[in-house]
Amino acid sequence: MWGIELKRHSEIPLARQIYMTLREQMLAGFLQAGEMLPSTREMATDLSVSRNTVCEAYEMLAAEGYIISHQGSPTRVADGLQLKRPVPAFQKLNESFQAIGQPTADFWTGQPDLRRFPMRLWLQLVRISAAELPITQWGYTGPDGLPALREQIATWLFRSKGLEVSPQDIFITAGSTHALHIIAEILSSEGKEIIVEDPCHMGMIQVLQKTGFIIRPVPVDGHGIQTEHIESQGACAVYLTPSHQFPLGGILPAGRRADLIRMARNNNLYLIEDDYDSEFRYAGPPITPLFSMDPQRVIY
Repeated sequence: MWGIELKRHSEIPLARQIYMTLREQMLAGFLQAGEMLPSTREMATDLSVSRNTVCEAYEMLAAEGYIISHQGSPTRVADGLQLKRPVPAFQKLNESFQAIGQPTADFWTGQPDLRRFPMRLWLQLVRISAAELPITQWGYTGPDGLPALREQIATWLFRSKGLEVSPQDIFITAGSTHALHIIAEILSSEGKEIIVEDPCHMGMIQVLQKTGFIIRPVPVDGHGIQTEHIESQGACAVYLTPSHQFPLGGILPAGRRADLIRMARNNNLYLIEDDYDSEFRYAGPPITPLFSMDPQRVIY
């Protein structure tokens, strides 16, 4: 039903398979804006899965703005989602924070509670891994990072988010700030501007300014960057946090994501997606990255 063919032995959960299929049909135009989707009970029966599985898929679609659902009303496809398929690219070519006393809960940005870290288990695993590591891997492994690590990251991206990424397209950096610095150096050009969310992370702004970019801020609302206010002429890239806008926390809706992809394609821009904390969620699986909509235009 609905073109959904479930691979029940796949590493990708059934709910994400349902989500991915429906999402692709919406972006391709097979499911039109305003079209009504079946109830979760009906789809669960037709696919021979639990209703909770379909509910989880619908929740992912709703969280990202692909569907509109109201109590007592049918679930419908959101507006402005249809995208042309991307043309495939050629293959292979700070002062520290000093707390006064011991807080019950520390809400400092980007600082996990390390008291919960399984240090003993971690050290045991480090010893085992170090003993088994080939002597060749104790030296330098190239600027893109350890091949085995990049392979594991590619596997994790596929299993957790359904992203098909080649290990050769993954580069290990010393963090998001370092990654942005490298990207900025590659994209920098005299007089070029870069579009950023307003507000956004000041550390990232400083990286871009030091590279010589002219910063062009675009206002953010409760759902993320307001794409209708973006003027792309003269810019070479957009830096954004679509899955959890920093610092306001909004999830960028599917319609705005599609707007960004179209804008990037039409104006030869790159979208720099900072998915800085996608694994930290109170409920539900991680939001699917913008990268999945056009890997040729999005630097994840």
